[in-house]
Parts: sequence; structure tokens; C-alpha cells
Amino acid sequence: MQHMSIYGIFIVHGLIDIMTSHRIPLPPGLDYLSAIAAMSWYGQSFSYHAHMHGKEMVEQTIHTVPIGVMYMTAIAGVMELLNPGLFVAAVARIFGFLLLGTWFFQAAFVLYLPYPWPGSDRNPNWDQTDAGNVNFIVASFGYHMIMNSIIITAVYLLCYAYLRIRGEGGRNQFRRLDVDCPEESGCQFKPLLSSSSRSSSSS
Repeated sequence: MQHMSIYGIFIVHGLIDIMTSHRIPLPPGLDYLSAIAAMSWYGQSFSYHAHMHGKEMVEQTIHTVPIGVMYMTAIAGVMELLNPGLFVAAVARIFGFLLLGTWFFQAAFVLYLPYPWPGSDRNPNWDQTDAGNVNFIVASFGYHMIMNSIIITAVYLLCYAYLRIRGEGGRNQFRRLDVDCPEESGCQFKPLLSSSSRSSSSS
């Protein structure tokens, strides 16, 4: 039932995203609010699930390790909602979603067999009570963080190189495509260090 409620909230968030991308009139920020609600309930539900009695160590670890990232992603969504031009918040939100996505691919294969139906039978190749497997799961989460950091950095560098080739990289601003607002309203990603702050710090 917990998983069904998680899926339901994310389905609602996906539908809101689709409607927002098609410019269907919706209350401002509803896409962010639905993402924040989904991630918050995600973390809360997984916290309850991990601390239920009778859960084996590997399953507890798989459900416990990503809880902090879920709440971090929700907080990043709140910050981005309040300030759409905050580049760090946008990157943190994207990193959180990407990290959780790759992590649960691995979690599914550790806990269950992919046949005859995903999630129908436990995976006998993983001893759910082995402390060595628990340590491996914790280390794997760190490797997922490294891998996704590399992916985000590579995408950023490719976009930056593309903008430089087009002669637009020097402005240090990236126009948001998911926020419907005029150019002069400031809905652009702001550089981490503006030219004024750099000059003041150097002086």
C-alpha cells in the first residue's frame, strides 16, 4: 500500500508536468509543489518501511540510505520554487531525482528477480542477512553519487561548450525553458559569482 501511494503521487506530479509543458492554465508553482509533496512522502514512507519489524538488514539498508537524499531534493524544490533563478537549487533537485532513479534500479535487482514478473519473487542470490552485503549496499550508494555527479558535470560541460560555440556562453546565464515568464523578469539561472561580487572580492 505504501508503494502504491508513492506511485500515485508521482503519477499526479507527472500529469501536472505534462499539463505545464503544454501551457495548460494551472496555479503557478503547482509542478514544484507536487514534486515537493512526492519527495517528502517518498522519504517519510521509506522511513516507516525501513523501521518496520521483521525487515532484514539488506532491505532495511536499501530503504534507509536514500532517505536523506529524498528530503534534500524536497528542500531544493522549495528553494527553487521561491527563487527560480537559483542555479544550485536546480542542480541539487536534478541530482536528487537522478540519483534516486539509478539507485532503485539496483535496489530492484538486489531484492527481487526480474521474472516471472518484477517484484514477484525474492532474489536468492543475495543473502539478506549478510553484513558484507550491507556494507556493499552502502558503498554502492556512494558510487551512485559519484557516477551521477560525473553525468551532471558532463552534461553541463557539453551545454556550456555548445553555448560557447554559438557565442552565448560568455553571458553566464541559461534561459529557463520550464518557467513561463518574460526575459526581463529575471527567470534566468544566475551565475554563482556575478561580476560585481568578483570585483568587490578582488578589491
